[in-house]
Amino acid sequence: MSQERDRTLIGPCKCRGVVSNGKGPVVSSRRVALRRSLVLLTFALFVVTFSAVAPIAARAATVYVSRGGSDTVGRGTVGSPFETVAKGVAAAKSGDTVHVGPGDFFCEATLTAGISLQGAGSSLTTLTAHGNVDPFNPVIRVPSGEPGGTISGLTITGGNGGIDCRSAYAVNTYALTYTAGSGGTISGTASQTVNYNASGTAVTAVPNIGYHFVGWSDGGLDAVRQDMNVTANHTISATFEVNAGTTFTITGSAGTGGSLSISGATVVKGGSNLTVIVTPDAGYEIASVTVDGVAKPLGSVTFANIAANHTVSATFVLTTKLTINANPTTLKLGVSAHFFGVIAPNMPDRTPIRLMVRKSGQLNWTNVVPYVRTYSAQRWSFYYHPNTRGTYYFKVQFAATATHLGATSRTIRLVWK
Repeated sequence: MSQERDRTLIGPCKCRGVVSNGKGPVVSSRRVALRRSLVLLTFALFVVTFSAVAPIAARAATVYVSRGGSDTVGRGTVGSPFETVAKGVAAAKSGDTVHVGPGDFFCEATLTAGISLQGAGSSLTTLTAHGNVDPFNPVIRVPSGEPGGTISGLTITGGNGGIDCRSAYAVNTYALTYTAGSGGTISGTASQTVNYNASGTAVTAVPNIGYHFVGWSDGGLDAVRQDMNVTANHTISATFEVNAGTTFTITGSAGTGGSLSISGATVVKGGSNLTVIVTPDAGYEIASVTVDGVAKPLGSVTFANIAANHTVSATFVLTTKLTINANPTTLKLGVSAHFFGVIAPNMPDRTPIRLMVRKSGQLNWTNVVPYVRTYSAQRWSFYYHPNTRGTYYFKVQFAATATHLGATSRTIRLVWK
């Protein structure tokens, strides 16, 4: 039995481990193992070789597209770019940037999965809708629900607005701001937000009666304008001028105690300048100055390049003189000091002239009495003493009224021992 098994395995035939047992050839187990090892080794070598030559350009962080590239043999690298934007976008993955070189490219592509599209510059790279497709199809389409990327550095023309964004794709937006100078208004939407390379809506510079439109601050001369293919923020103002022979009226009024350099209505030529001088009378000061009902700094008013009717008015108040003295200035505790001074102009008795006191070392002033005695000879008088020894400071105050200016006297020092 043992001899028969040996013959079956190795046999006397010359078939290198293959013998006939009456049922067909039998392969030696050693040879089978050897052949299996060779097959696995060959397969492994094939896998390694395949991986080494498989194209990897589409997996790079940046996919390149150039006019001199090729969609057939290109790999999307700097040295071997694709020829079309559609090919570059198709090869990119989420987070990648498709870099399009200088030149004009026919394009109708769909950006998905957060792919960004970057040109060599808005003046260098242009994407245009295919001439053989529906002109109302967008050049770039972003499906709804796709994560956002960016589109920058290129100009998109044609294709029904160029970009059709159906999701929160990060397309740059720009502000168009139109303002009107004196003598006119803006008709239309003065503040607009426009997508990259899109167009704003038309606006019109409308002159007021007696004016004509001169031009826009960027050199435009047509009153109606629409900014196209916007790639930056713009603030543009319209300038107007007064028609020859147009006049306006400046009306001035002054209250008691002063005057204006104009009285009543004064007719002036459109575009001219006028200064209205406000002058208080002796013993008065300017209380208020208003132009068209709006408060202005106290003093004269200048109207420059007059383009409308205006009113100017001023009010005045009496100048208030308020002094303080005391006698004596050093006293024993319990002895009252005599405070007196001048209040001008004359005030009726019990006018609220407040005597204020502050003890040395304290920060706040205290109102001793709500009023003091006044006399017809522009004098006031009051007696006062504190309850504790120390050094004290005093002053008097007069609150402003509709006819009199407020005033505060100097501060004096008294000591009670």
